[in-house]
This record gives sequence, structure tokens and C-alpha cells, in this order.
Amino acid sequence: FNTAVYDLDEPMTLDYSELDSFVILIGLKGEATITDNEGNTVTLSAGESMLVPATTETLKIEGTLKFLETYV
Repeated sequence: FNTAVYDLDEPMTLDYSELDSFVILIGLKGEATITDNEGNTVTLSAGESMLVPATTETLKIEGTLKFLETYV
């Protein structure tokens, strides 16, 4: 497993186009709106988890959020 911690206070785009795995995002503090490359939008808050399918190419994250990103 690979894990990274992000502490965002400005918009960020995560690129998963080369990754052949699902991704799990776990909110630790704050809240953000996450939009994928197909236009689907969801809000991730502290204490919530989100499973991102392996077919997702990019995620745009807007808000103030500290979160974990993990994948195989």
C-alpha cells in the first residue's frame, strides 16, 4: 500500500491516469468538494471515507481538507 497525507487550503488536481488501482480517500479534518473527470461531485468531510474506482483519471479537490490517500 502507498499512503500520502495532504493538507489542502487551495484547489488541487490529483492525476490517476497512470494508476491501475482503486484509491481510498479518508477525511481527517475540514471539508472539500471533489469532482472527477466525468463531472461527478461529492463532498468529503472529516471522519468520512471515499472509494475512487480504478477507472477514474483525475480528481479536482476544492476546499480546506486534511486527508489520507491510499492505494495498492
